[in-house]
Amino acid sequence: MWWRVFSVLLLLLSQSGCEQQQLAATSHPTATPQLAAPPLQQKLKQQFQQELYIWQRVWTDEHQQALEQSRPHFSVLRILALQYMATAQGPLWHQADVNLALLKKDGRPVTLVLRLDGQIPKLPLQSLTEKLQPILALYQQAGIQLAGIEIDYDCARSQLAAYRLWLTKFRAALPKDIPVSMTALPDWLQSAEFGPLTAQVSQVTMQLHAVLSPEQGLFAPELAKKWAIAAAAQSQSPLYFALPAYHSALITAASNKKTAQSSTAVQQYWVESEVPLDIKGERRELRVDPLLVQQWLFWLQQQQFARVKGIVWFRLPLPSDQRSWAYATLAAVASGQPLKADLRLRLQKTPTGFDLIAENYGNLALLFATPIRLKAHNCTGADALAGFALSQQQQEYQLAPTTAVQPLAVNSTRTLAWFNCQKLQLLAET
Repeated sequence: MWWRVFSVLLLLLSQSGCEQQQLAATSHPTATPQLAAPPLQQKLKQQFQQELYIWQRVWTDEHQQALEQSRPHFSVLRILALQYMATAQGPLWHQADVNLALLKKDGRPVTLVLRLDGQIPKLPLQSLTEKLQPILALYQQAGIQLAGIEIDYDCARSQLAAYRLWLTKFRAALPKDIPVSMTALPDWLQSAEFGPLTAQVSQVTMQLHAVLSPEQGLFAPELAKKWAIAAAAQSQSPLYFALPAYHSALITAASNKKTAQSSTAVQQYWVESEVPLDIKGERRELRVDPLLVQQWLFWLQQQQFARVKGIVWFRLPLPSDQRSWAYATLAAVASGQPLKADLRLRLQKTPTGFDLIAENYGNLALLFATPIRLKAHNCTGADALAGFALSQQQQEYQLAPTTAVQPLAVNSTRTLAWFNCQKLQLLAET
């Protein structure tokens, strides 16, 4: 139930919230001040199950290391197995190419996720069970422990009664020893059908991210609290909450809307997430602050929700997935560890002078916010890189971040500027 294509006129997009950190320019490699994080482990009233979505359609060599990393923190894997998508040519099936040998070696229980497009007018039943039977046989033959099947269907609230009847038939068509669960949308909480619908499944996962319009961001903590309270009160089955561990981008592009009388220019909007979109246009990053998510998790830990059993994180980070959190960030948020960006600045000698290098050794991506000051002697030239702006006053340079500067990812290095100078010194902030 990830964002659909938006084709609407928007006159003004508000800036989405993002994590803030202070950058300290120092004369030698020094850690930045640690961000305060909620003392989750000191005040836990209950332990939640921690599960993880794997949402890639095609598995690659990167999955092996990612699975190994995730084993200590996440007990169940929820794997995108089959999609039923609406296209201009009609509904289309797509089976994910999953490395079953890798899953067998991993050994954790697996929930197979069936993604059914909410725009499809009628849910498939016979064709779905026909597609599902050989998939179940493959997993069972591979010796993988199946925890169940999850239906991910983002239908409109008005369709919940029909969805409940469909779930009854779908469960009857499956072997009785395979539990069936479902994802749910916060909008469904307004329907009297929500409670009876949840009674048809073994567990419910309420999605708390990417459920608002793009300009409202990916995750709204205060709204998520209200939804969690309502879901805990109304659900008739064990309840999980799906939280974000990724970013998205809002792509804006001009398009011509043609009618019989005229052609007018309109703005179209797409949301780019785990799959890059081949669309030319302005991209605005929609970021989720890991600290806000961790604070929300801390709030949840303090509640007395009898039916709430766990958290499911979307999604497994891969090195090539540029919009997922670093795994170190996800692990720290999920386990209640302090979050910090650990910036080190250093000057690297070059044949003509120096390069200014930034490195982040923390578990949180760093947003540059404070100018970096340097003292220079006998310079013939200098320039900023990576979206910074360079200014000079007598023998002092100032390197200031602009809106074009991207966060410095965890365990990454970036050259910020070059200087053709005989001597160069980083100045500490006062």
